[in-house]
Amino acid sequence: MKPQHSFVRLQRCLEQWLLVSGFDDDKDGLEAIILGDQFFVTCDDDLRVFLKEKGKMSLKVMLIQAQNYIEAKESSE
Repeated sequence: MKPQHSFVRLQRCLEQWLLVSGFDDDKDGLEAIILGDQFFVTCDDDLRVFLKEKGKMSLKVMLIQAQNYIEAKESSE
């Protein structure tokens, strides 16, 4: 496959990802998607389920919810 075709394919995937994500298609929106996704996949399973149950949220809200979850879990131990 030619590099140009690969690039166009990746560009379409990115556009679709941005559309489905519901975030702005600017630098800040893209940054929020990437950082949020990486944060989400590195969480432990229980926190990941908790965040998934909360539904789509901004990166800021996701971090607040994660902190609340961790604090609640620590206080119950």
